[in-house]
Amino acid sequence: MPSLAIPPSLKSIKPHIRRAEELDGDNSNPKHRLISYYCRQYAVEKGLPAATDKESKGTLIKIMDALESEREIIGKSFSAAESFAIVKEFGDNIFERADAEDKRGEGGKGTAQMFSASSNFYEVLELEQVRVRQTKTLHTHRRYLIYLWEYRRLH
Repeated sequence: MPSLAIPPSLKSIKPHIRRAEELDGDNSNPKHRLISYYCRQYAVEKGLPAATDKESKGTLIKIMDALESEREIIGKSFSAAESFAIVKEFGDNIFERADAEDKRGEGGKGTAQMFSASSNFYEVLELEQVRVRQTKTLHTHRRYLIYLWEYRRLH
């Protein structure tokens, strides 16, 4: 799916759509397809209440069409527990890279962007389909709070 124009009324979902598009570049990795799928799913769930005009509704329909085309493949490939673990591990890896850069004193705009990206993946864990009745662990919550602090400090 090419880069999707996000109307101003849906700006809150833009980071999740961009994360999905970044992962679309590697179609050979089924885990990336899964994470991309859930980023879009999260964007639709969060965007529905804000979609009050024709343009924003049209954008969400495009996203839902992309989800529909992937749903069967994703559902057959991974269990809900595996999905949670994959998304969490991906977010953790990005967070750890950003944290390591910052601890070495090399933090900058790129580091802030990595902290931001990791938080987007942690937010996706809130989806019911991904959560699998698991609550946010204290560890994940702590990382999210650290991301917020680091992002504000570096940005």
